[in-house]
Amino acid sequence: VSQSRYDGGNWIACSEVVGAITPNGVNVVDDGLGESTTPTTGNFTTSAKSAIFGGSTYNTGTRTITEGSGYATTWEQEKDGLPIASWIYKIVDAGTYEANWTLDFSGEYQALAIAIKGN
Repeated sequence: VSQSRYDGGNWIACSEVVGAITPNGVNVVDDGLGESTTPTTGNFTTSAKSAIFGGSTYNTGTRTITEGSGYATTWEQEKDGLPIASWIYKIVDAGTYEANWTLDFSGEYQALAIAIKGN
């Protein structure tokens, strides 16, 4: 489930992953903030086979956003008058990763990723 709303000063994009995630199941959480054509969370290390979920938002109208290499987009919004938002995921082995995107403009972004341990 994904949605966005305006709170009077900022756009907020929300997404919900349904399922049981315990604190022991969270491998790592990382975030990034900046202004660029290549938003990223920065590098983080997973210790086991994991599912990485990443999200990024921008306060800009109609533009194009593309997920980073190996990621699949689960939800995206690129409508004029609404925030640009993208939710991505990929399954990985233990290693060092980042959640990343490519934009057709340089804009302020917020990015977040969580890696959930697999069985």
